[in-house]
Amino acid sequence: MLFDFTDDQRGFDDAVSSLLARRMPASRLREVWEAGQDYDSEVWQPLADLGLLGITIPADRGGSDGSYIDLALPLESCGRHALPDPVVETAAILPLVLLRHGDEPARDRWLGPIAAGEVVAGTCLGESDLVAHGARADVVLVARGDELHLVTRGSYEATPVNGTDPSRRLARCRFVLDDLSLLTRDPGAVQLARTVGAVATASVLVGLSQHLLTTTRDYVLQREQFGQPIGAFQALKHRLADVAVATEAARSLAWSASYVLGTGEDASLEASLAKSSANQAAYLAGAAALQLHGGIGFTWEHDLHLWLQRGRVLETAFGSTDHHRQVVGIHAMASSAS
Repeated sequence: MLFDFTDDQRGFDDAVSSLLARRMPASRLREVWEAGQDYDSEVWQPLADLGLLGITIPADRGGSDGSYIDLALPLESCGRHALPDPVVETAAILPLVLLRHGDEPARDRWLGPIAAGEVVAGTCLGESDLVAHGARADVVLVARGDELHLVTRGSYEATPVNGTDPSRRLARCRFVLDDLSLLTRDPGAVQLARTVGAVATASVLVGLSQHLLTTTRDYVLQREQFGQPIGAFQALKHRLADVAVATEAARSLAWSASYVLGTGEDASLEASLAKSSANQAAYLAGAAALQLHGGIGFTWEHDLHLWLQRGRVLETAFGSTDHHRQVVGIHAMASSAS
């Protein structure tokens, strides 16, 4: 299949990336880390005004009437700039779940405010009760067995906790689920939410890996040893080449998964391929960046750790590498058996 993004899609991504470059430089990320649970976003409303949060929402509900593929490039930009806000949960997961499995009252209540930037969403789709931005979320999408619930702020207990990446503002949440919070009993809705989360996070990780690769390349080209840039040494070239190959492979799989998801077809296999590949690319990029920077990424003084720790957290979000490789393996064995 031949595939490329349109000029409009690339232009919109340029606008998102430009906004994040101005509003969320590394110096601001440091402030966000220090603020932790007290962080108030100054980019959420501008991103909504730009149209990012309502891309997949119909125009008659305040959105842009786009497809999920329109989110692929902007999510990479969110990864490159280590955006601390819950775009994956709010702009990717919740709108698609509501559009495909929600009733009209739920759509009326949430879709317009999401597009307008008036809603912050969280998700609790696995066994853990830790929810990113859980204490600040206006609504949390909660999976319990085959049921999917929408739980609003004030109707659940959220205890803030410290995490590896303070900008994600984790909270341990206790939910009381009943018929009033029930969105659907369709097991396909739970699977869709997890699939969208995996695809969206894969795109974010691709952008993060690209940032680490670019940052490390620039560093080895200016850091000198033995009278020449250390980037001139073949071993370092090979190391970064491996990262570049892994990142490009993950990018292709994330784009493929985004395309399938946008068609409305089952994208669970493509999601697992994309997420496992993006996890691996982020791991390789982080390891190379840390070593080739001489270990300085461990220190607070260098910005590198802001992306390193975000990458480690996102590698486990919406499915670990092992989990998604097992899913791919099961698909492969089932296909060969048939």
